[in-house]
Amino acid sequence: MATPINNDFSNDIIETRLYRLMRMENNIDAIAVELGIAGPLLAWGQGCHTRFSGAYTEAGVESGESKDATIMVHDKFDTTLNYYQQAKEILEAMLAQYKPDDILLASYRIGKASPRTYLALTEAIDRFEATHNRLVAEADERVIAQAIIDQMVLYGNDFEAELEAAGTEKEESDVAFQKQHSYFAEDTIKLRLIFKIACMVWGDDDPRLKSLGFVPSSEVHTPGEPAPGQAEWPEVVANFVAVFMTFPMPLFNLSW
Repeated sequence: MATPINNDFSNDIIETRLYRLMRMENNIDAIAVELGIAGPLLAWGQGCHTRFSGAYTEAGVESGESKDATIMVHDKFDTTLNYYQQAKEILEAMLAQYKPDDILLASYRIGKASPRTYLALTEAIDRFEATHNRLVAEADERVIAQAIIDQMVLYGNDFEAELEAAGTEKEESDVAFQKQHSYFAEDTIKLRLIFKIACMVWGDDDPRLKSLGFVPSSEVHTPGEPAPGQAEWPEVVANFVAVFMTFPMPLFNLSW
């Protein structure tokens, strides 16, 4: 977890937010009466870390499952596309024995570029199978082995099932992320409220603010400035400045 360096709650990174909420949940009971915090606000503080960390973990799990499902889809796509291309090559070789038939080629989708999208691949397989079944029903000899068609359809069905599963995982990942985002926004409002209450009761530089995940005013670090307790200039830079404050800085003429 990242220790907070300021009280800009809306810009917390996840690690900082988890730290604030952990401190809040662990200590709110001890100071609630002193700060006059009760009811729903107190109930929130008593479980804020548990709630947000749970949502964060869930979002991470769902995101990982969604990524794994996407990888599986890509693998299934490659396997199915490779088999489809082989089946098409066999069909083309078989049709070369017969008189050219542009209508049949168009029906089989022969001669067109290999599908490069998920939808295009499933449509190509469906069209290939439909033409094959029609010709078989008509006792037309311009077909390839049924076993090849069956295997291609099996690959296609497996791919479509994996694609649907990946879509479900993506939806679940989106829902989990939205819940985490919603909690973050709600927690930001409540953190800001309790911070203002604590500052009014204790003052904005009271060390007790740390117990709730806040930063006393004297320890607030502004981005771009040295962190509290750090020298303003590193030693090397300080020496450099001292030298040129004592001696005139040389001037250089540059030409290109």
